[in-house]
Amino acid sequence: MRRLLPARAMPLTAALFAIALIVVLAPQTARAAGFYYIKYDMESDCTITEEIEEGGSVRLYCPETVIPLHIAEGDLRMFVSFWPTGQTEKAMKQTFGPFNYVHPVIEIRHDGPANAPEPYAAIQRWILSPGDGAAESQVLVVTALEPGNVCRVARIDALANPSANQLARDAADRMARNFDCRRDRAVWYGKAGSVLGTEVD
Repeated sequence: MRRLLPARAMPLTAALFAIALIVVLAPQTARAAGFYYIKYDMESDCTITEEIEEGGSVRLYCPETVIPLHIAEGDLRMFVSFWPTGQTEKAMKQTFGPFNYVHPVIEIRHDGPANAPEPYAAIQRWILSPGDGAAESQVLVVTALEPGNVCRVARIDALANPSANQLARDAADRMARNFDCRRDRAVWYGKAGSVLGTEVD
């Protein structure tokens, strides 16, 4: 529990600094966005581009999923990236430490009209399994979609946050458009329970 200190008079200069700090740290207002869903089947929509028997690694390319997908699995951990050149993006190196798999439905957030969308973020559910019989965890991953700048922006613990879907959309709309994959680091958005520290970014 946070300890409450007795109220004290604040000097004017300190008060002005506090007000300025609040303004600077205030979150960016989320801009309204359009959205659509990508649903894919790895067996029928994707082709194997590389397979390594040792370790059971496989790489898939799914070219007909509105936004082409690159999916890889190695050592029971998955990787997902976007666009035809997605195999070279940072997202293709990002996963979680525990064994995991992904839900085959992705929400795409976009600017512009529905007939000419400009995608800027993807939201996908990842299921994490500790592999020791313990309960699985679920994480919503928000990924920035600018070609050449595809990487994770935020992670939401889907079981620790009752409004996890809305939190993911909020993170996408606030953060993804201006996210720099070379400079910025993905964050846990909202509460993070046992999944905290499981990310591999």
